[in-house]
Amino acid sequence: MKRTVTKTYSDISGEADAATVRFSFEKAQYEIDLTRADREEFVRAIAGYTAKGRKVRRRGD
Repeated sequence: MKRTVTKTYSDISGEADAATVRFSFEKAQYEIDLTRADREEFVRAIAGYTAKGRKVRRRGD
């Protein structure tokens, strides 16, 4: 039996067990792989902006 294991590493810290986070800014969409700790730091960093911003719904939502 053959098994393939895929690991995702943080683009910030280089640590394993990361997940892809998607976000957009100025009409550009981005993806970055972050660990749970990296993601928490990212959320804290943008919290003031997301709290004041308006959430945009896509058509069909």
